[in-house]
Amino acid sequence: PVSAYVPSIRSQIAKFAIRTVYVATDSQAVVAALQRDLGGVRVVFNSNIDRSRYNMFDSGASNPRGEPWTIEDVLRGSAAELSQAGFDRFSEFTDFILDTLILATYTDGFVGKFTSNMDRIVFALSAAYSSPGGTCLRPTISLDSPWCFDFMRQTGKGVREAQFFC
Repeated sequence: PVSAYVPSIRSQIAKFAIRTVYVATDSQAVVAALQRDLGGVRVVFNSNIDRSRYNMFDSGASNPRGEPWTIEDVLRGSAAELSQAGFDRFSEFTDFILDTLILATYTDGFVGKFTSNMDRIVFALSAAYSSPGGTCLRPTISLDSPWCFDFMRQTGKGVREAQFFC
């Protein structure tokens, strides 16, 4: 939940005098919660994304395995299933790339999860963009796992508390 991010975001705001927070999310409720919980800080997001199509994730509906729906469930579906749910792979990938590049190139800090492919890509790209020669890392907080310097090492817990192997 977004409430898990707020203390770390506040920590970066306090330490680095950050006044604007960019949020990459599928949920309008997350945007609203951050705007409410981070009073005095400007919360920005990609306003071109129609977040209403993501309401299925907040509704408590279950996928065929009886688990809460995830974006991965939707994107693994057939083109017909995607269309019926209001999704298409091109738009999802475009939104993903745009958020990734904004987070990697135009932000001064990052709070995320290193069990997320997107978050690891953002961290790696931000090292290249943060200073000449990529010699300085931006302030980063991972909420679930440290950066993994190897392959297939257990480094934390991922979605639904499952063991995460990087």
